[in-house]
Amino acid sequence: MDRMRLFLAFDLPEHVREEIFRAFSPYMEKYPSIKWVPPGNYHITLVFIGEVYAHYVDSINEPLRTLATSYQPFRFSLHGWGTFPPKRPYFNVLWVGLQFDKKLLDFHRELMRITGRYDSRPYTPHITVARSGKKKTGFEGNPRIRPLKFSVDEVVLFKSTLRREGPLYTPLRKYKLG
Repeated sequence: MDRMRLFLAFDLPEHVREEIFRAFSPYMEKYPSIKWVPPGNYHITLVFIGEVYAHYVDSINEPLRTLATSYQPFRFSLHGWGTFPPKRPYFNVLWVGLQFDKKLLDFHRELMRITGRYDSRPYTPHITVARSGKKKTGFEGNPRIRPLKFSVDEVVLFKSTLRREGPLYTPLRKYKLG
């Protein structure tokens, strides 16, 4: 039976992708060892599902559709940047922060219930811009990110195919909010 690596996320409007890329592009040459995320892969992860059998998609399809229709589109604003782990000389993930409506936390809890995936860490909505990989890498700079406002009106179930040149994200299903 076929297995797939899945996650639920909000895709981003093009002007948001462009703004993030604009803010970080001056650092891409300065830090060539960092694995920079291509702008087409920028997204807001809601739930990482992981490796599942293909029939899993059918089992969560209707509950996801029902949940999505019970929430209105979410509004965000880009808000600074940071790293995971925070306040260390090296990082694993470099991210752009978000201001968001607290209803998103309720929505996230419901998505975890439907998918059966739980995380012990608090949910911190963000947009991953780079990963350090196995190298312990620091980042010094001050990317100037404009506080763009935007909204999202659908949840996307993505299939993630890991490749040497970077992951390929393929949308499998979309769930309209509202």
